[in-house]
Order: sequence, then structure tokens, then C-alpha cells
Amino acid sequence: MTDLRPRSVAAALAENIAASLAVVAGGVPDDEARSAALSALATLGRLHAAGLSLADARARDATGPASGRAGAVEPRLSSSTARADLASLLARLPGDWEASWEIWLSAYIAAAGGAFPGEKEWPALHAEVDGRRASRLAAYLADCVRDGAHIAVDKTATRFCAVLRRQADTLAPLLISLDAAIAGASPFKDGGTTTVAKVLFDGRELVVKRYNIKNLRHALGRAWRPSRAWHSWREGLRLQFLGIATPAPLALIEERLGPLRRRAWLINDHCPGPNLLSHLAPDREPPAEEARAISRLFATLYRLRISHGDLKATNLLWHAGQVVVIDLDAVVQHRSAVAHARAWRRDRARLLRNWPAGSVLQRWLDAHLPAV
Repeated sequence: MTDLRPRSVAAALAENIAASLAVVAGGVPDDEARSAALSALATLGRLHAAGLSLADARARDATGPASGRAGAVEPRLSSSTARADLASLLARLPGDWEASWEIWLSAYIAAAGGAFPGEKEWPALHAEVDGRRASRLAAYLADCVRDGAHIAVDKTATRFCAVLRRQADTLAPLLISLDAAIAGASPFKDGGTTTVAKVLFDGRELVVKRYNIKNLRHALGRAWRPSRAWHSWREGLRLQFLGIATPAPLALIEERLGPLRRRAWLINDHCPGPNLLSHLAPDREPPAEEARAISRLFATLYRLRISHGDLKATNLLWHAGQVVVIDLDAVVQHRSAVAHARAWRRDRARLLRNWPAGSVLQRWLDAHLPAV
């Protein structure tokens, strides 16, 4: 018989959630991650079937079973308490897992005895999950340019540097010699406003992108705004948080003169996969694995109201069974459905223009991308 003592249930739930988040971190989840998530949801269902909420389990796990009325197990939780607990857990799963919404709920409902949630309660649950995820994301992004447990920030009057704390010591030599590293590396692009190079550093391939200043007018136009490197840094972390594959952002550097910004650099992991323009043949539909990944990516972006802003096929890479999104300078997560619809219309049209009009691949994409 399953041990449903408060201390055992709370420990099992915490362990399952931690296992899920650890395995999922950084990319599309595999079978192990999904199993961990299902286990966490089933554990929550058993907790609710025992008449305990997460708050009850945490309190009793910390203090031991209480006596009298406070220690009694209620026969049934209110739907609002159950919904809050379930939303709290679901909000910690990647955004692109919502395509499996019924699977996650089935695992919970089977363990909880089927009492909650009924289908009529799903919209309220969805809304609560969205709200909790948005709050977690806002807090996470606010911390991405602050010194803390996740990010190390070094700020002076002439330089701002944010780097993943776990990478700070390793990357330190590179961060003080970025121009030299770019000069000695393989260039991807060397344009007026950006220079991009693949740098081999400490046995790993990194992409270093420098945002240049072309002239005085350009300098004055950029000086008062966050740099494009700053924007790409935030959006890379946003996509990672939401479970959307993108090369890991490692560091952001801005040259400054007091409050004025000048040149900037962004360092990402390198993704070795081919881009979709070279990987997919215009006269054929995508292979089954690529087709699933493409459909999943754009369904997730559409549901989360994220537009790319420059949706060339060369900004979509195929690697390790995923479509990896790069070049995030113009990525936006829209608050307004109307603004997102306009942006998605442009993104969709730009993606379709990568292949000949009427080609097999273009027709397939037109049929499988979210409609305008």
C-alpha cells in the first residue's frame, strides 16, 4: 500500500519535481523527463486523494503531524485549492508540454480519484497556469541582469558584464579579450552593424556576436537604449525557460560611458546543426521527425505569442531531433493578441518565402503552420 503519511508524500512530490526540472533543463524533454513529470503529477493526485494540499504537506512535513483538529485529514479538498496546487506544478513544466495537456491531467486525475478537474474547469486551470508561469518568467528575466545565484554581474562606469555564474570562471579569460578572439576565429558574418564568429575556446565551440557602432549618428541612436545584445540575452533565456530550443546564452558584455551604451557582445553555445534551408528539400515534405518538431515549435511559439521578427530558414537549425531557434535580436513575446497576430502574419509569410511558391515543402508548411 502506498505510504501517504504527510512527510512521505511531501518528500516524494519534491523529489519528482526536482528530477523533472533537472532532466528537462535546457531543451526539449526526453522520455525520462516526461516520466518524472508524470510521477510528480501522480504524487500530487495521491496527496489530494488523501485530503492534503501542498501547503498542508509542507507544514506537516516541517512540524510533524499536528494534534486535534489541525492534524485531521479532510476527506476532500475544495476545487480552488486543488486547482491552485495543480496549477503550481503545471506552471513549472516547459511551455511546449501543453500540447500533452490531457496526458498530464490524466496522470493526476487517475491518482486523485477523478474528482478534479472536470473538463468544464480546464479553462480556469489553464488561466491559472498561464498566470503563474508569467509571474515566474517575469521574476526570472528580472534576475537575468542582476548579480545572484544564477547570474554573475560585474558593473563599472565603462563596462557591464553578465555571465552564467557556473560559467564565470571558465569564460573569464575570453571575456577580457573578445576582439582578439573574434579576429582569430572563423567568421560567420562581418557586416556593418554585427560581426559574428565561431570561437574555439577551452575545447568547446562558441559563437561570439559583436554589435558594432557604424558612425556617430548610429552611436547616438543606440546610446540610450538597451543594446541588441542585451535584448538577445534576455530572449535567449526566455526561450530556454519556456522549453524552446535555442543555443545557451552564456554571457553579455556592454561597453558603457556612464549611462551611455556603445559596442556590445553576446556569447552563446554553438549549435552544429544544418539550417532548414539546406536541410529540407523543396520538392518533398519534411521527414516525419522534422515534421513533428516543426509543428511542435510553431504551435508553441504561437500559443505563447512569441514572434521572431526575422524568420529566415537560416535562423532555424536542425539538431538532436529539435528545431533550434537562433538570431534573437527581434524576438518579442506579445501581451496583445492583436499585436501578436500582426507579427505572426509577417513571420509566417517570411518563412514561406524561403522556398519556391507552390513547392511541395511550401504547401506542407502552409497547411501545418498556425493560421493567420
